[in-house]
Amino acid sequence: MIAAYRSAPPSVVGDGRRSIAELVTELNRDPSRGTDWRDKLSTVILDDQALLFLQSQGLTIDSIPRASEVVAVRREGDLCIDVTNLVHPDIAEHAVDAAAIVGLDVAGIDVIVADIGRPLAEQGGAIIEVNSGPCLAGHVEPSEGPPRPVAEAIIQTLFATGDDGRIPIIAVTGATTRSELALRIANSLAAVGLAGPGLAPSPSLVKKGAVALSSHPGILLRHPRLDLLVVDVSHNAIHRQGMGFDRCHIAVLCSPSSPEEAQAAQFLLKHRNPTGIIVARAEDQPLLDSLDLAPLHQTIVPPTQTLESAVANALIPRESA
Repeated sequence: MIAAYRSAPPSVVGDGRRSIAELVTELNRDPSRGTDWRDKLSTVILDDQALLFLQSQGLTIDSIPRASEVVAVRREGDLCIDVTNLVHPDIAEHAVDAAAIVGLDVAGIDVIVADIGRPLAEQGGAIIEVNSGPCLAGHVEPSEGPPRPVAEAIIQTLFATGDDGRIPIIAVTGATTRSELALRIANSLAAVGLAGPGLAPSPSLVKKGAVALSSHPGILLRHPRLDLLVVDVSHNAIHRQGMGFDRCHIAVLCSPSSPEEAQAAQFLLKHRNPTGIIVARAEDQPLLDSLDLAPLHQTIVPPTQTLESAVANALIPRESA
C-alpha cells in the first residue's frame, strides 16, 4: 500500500445567523472550487440529492445551523484527507490482497470502516470496491495532509532497479549507402541470434525495425514489443522532422561524402547517449576529432572488419554487463 486518504463530504459551519443555502454560497467562493476538471474541489450544488440528504438530517436549505455546528451538505465525499500513516496493517494487507485477487498491479481500494487504525473484521468494516483506474489527485494534492508520491511508486513497478526504460537505438548516418548499412546491421543482429534484455526476442522484429525507419522512427518507438531499433538518419530527415528520438546508444558513422552528410553526422554524434559508443572507420577520425569526443567511447573499425560486426560486438558487452 502506497497511500490512503479519507473522503469527507463538503460541509458548512454555522454562525447562528445565515442559512445553509447562504453558507454554501460562501463555501463556493473558495478559489479552489469550480466546475472545471482541473479544479481541486468541485462547486457544491444544492440539487435534489443534496436536498434529500439534508432532509435525512431533519434540515432544509433554509435551516440556520447553530454557531460552530458542522453540517454535511452532500452525502458523497469531496475532501481528501490523508490518512496514510494511520492505516492499520491488517487493512493494508486486505487492500493488497483485494487487488491481487482480481489480477491488478495498480488499484484503488474503497473501504468502509469506522476507524482506519483498527483491524477490518474487528469493527465490521468491508472492502466495497476495487478500481482499476484509481484517481491519483487526492493523493498528490490532498485537501489536508502531505502529498504522497503515488505516481512515482507506480512507475517504479514498471521497470527493474537501474532500468531507465529505454531500448538500444543504433543510428546510422553519413554517406548515401547508410540505408543499406542499416539493413545489414539489422540482419547481422538477427543472424547472430542476439536476444535478452534490451534486444529483440525474434529476428523478424529486428528486421522490421530496420525496414521502415528512415521516415518515422518515433512511431516504431511506440511499438510495445520493440526492444531494439536501427535507424537510418539522413540530413533531409533531420531538417524535415527531426531525428524522431532524443539520443542513441550506438552511432555508426558511414564516411560522409558531402557537407550536408557531415552536418547530419555531427548532429547525431552530439545527441548520442553520454555513455554511448561511436563506430567508425579510420578515415572518419578527423570528423570525430573536430567534435572533441571522448576516445573512450569510440570504436575505430579496421578494414578487415565490417561495420555491422563491430556493432554486434559493441552490443554484446552492453547486454552481458
